[in-house]
Amino acid sequence: MIAVDLAEFFTIIMSFCLVLACIAWGRLIWQRQKYAWNVSQDTLVRCRKCGVIYLSPRTEAVSRCSACNHHNRIAKKKAAKRIQY
Repeated sequence: MIAVDLAEFFTIIMSFCLVLACIAWGRLIWQRQKYAWNVSQDTLVRCRKCGVIYLSPRTEAVSRCSACNHHNRIAKKKAAKRIQY
């Protein structure tokens, strides 16, 4: 059996916790970048039923209006109609 005194034991435990915290932090940063909400013309959607403009994530092809719950298709082509201000 390996003899480990109390100071070495706590050093090992703290090192392990630090590594776990760094891995969790890196995963959090990666997840925020992957699923980030970017405000741009590509993610703004105008409801065809009530006319409300809302944000939609880029990963969705169909989204629900936040006001009337109407399904709206998100056009991903360059020739699609853009919202004019």
